[in-house]
Amino acid sequence: MKVRPGRDRAGSPALLNAGAGSRALLFVGHGTRSEAGTEMFLRTVREAVAKLPAAVARAAVVETAYLELREPSVSTALAALHAQGIRRVALVPVLLFSAGHWKIDLPAHVEPFVRAHPDIEVCLGPVLGEDERLVALAAGRCLQAAGRMEPADALLVVGRGSGDAAAHASFLRMAEAIRRTCGAQRFAAGVLAGKGTSVETAVIQLAEQRPARWVVVPYLLFDGHVARTLPDRLRAAWEAVRPAVGNGGGWAAQPGAGGRADQAVTDGPWVVAPSLGPDPVLAGVLADRAREAWACLTAEAGTPPSGRGALRSW
Repeated sequence: MKVRPGRDRAGSPALLNAGAGSRALLFVGHGTRSEAGTEMFLRTVREAVAKLPAAVARAAVVETAYLELREPSVSTALAALHAQGIRRVALVPVLLFSAGHWKIDLPAHVEPFVRAHPDIEVCLGPVLGEDERLVALAAGRCLQAAGRMEPADALLVVGRGSGDAAAHASFLRMAEAIRRTCGAQRFAAGVLAGKGTSVETAVIQLAEQRPARWVVVPYLLFDGHVARTLPDRLRAAWEAVRPAVGNGGGWAAQPGAGGRADQAVTDGPWVVAPSLGPDPVLAGVLADRAREAWACLTAEAGTPPSGRGALRSW
């Protein structure tokens, strides 16, 4: 399998795997204007593809698409695959939780295309979800950035946030699992948007516990606009509570929350770990989800129902 890096800046198709198969794996990311975040996504996809079984790698044409802010869109990528004779596509969401993007947005992108192309079948694969390997990865980010968590330290796990209650509950379970793995006694979970406790409120809650040091773990996949808002929001929340806390130290701006584990930011009482990707562990989880999507595609092989395309979820 020959792997090429994504697509050109103009957004023209550039297959990751230019195989001659009649089936495809389409990896779909959220999309960001950040070049660094886009490269993190593409690198993770390349690493995941490299972990696929040889039989899948030989049979699959591999492509990428985005929900927003980047080209190609999902429908554009499907059209390009269809033009090449691909009639069966396993769609692999590079998303943490099964929130609105998975439940609503992806079907909204795919369903009009399959209605207009009755000879195509698209199988929507699972999100990354509540995987213990991601807990270990996030906890590793925490400990590599901060060293051992002492009893007086506080852990703040930050999620992107969602309006979906089930997705928020998944985030809270993952945050609690990260806390247990890190051994943190003082703990809060906050979100940047959507349901649940905001980052600012979470900072207030932790400040009341008078931690000696704060360790912030962004439970985010890659760099992007949302990740880049985190330092400013933490700084503003800290400035609001610092007079009452009486703990010195300022806040150092950082270029983005994503990066390698050795790119943590430390200033005063704060240590901010990088986001989850890219990382071989994340690529391994994504490879497993790609295999599940592929299994969905091959489990019910055959012609879609007469007169319409087919969209199925695994």
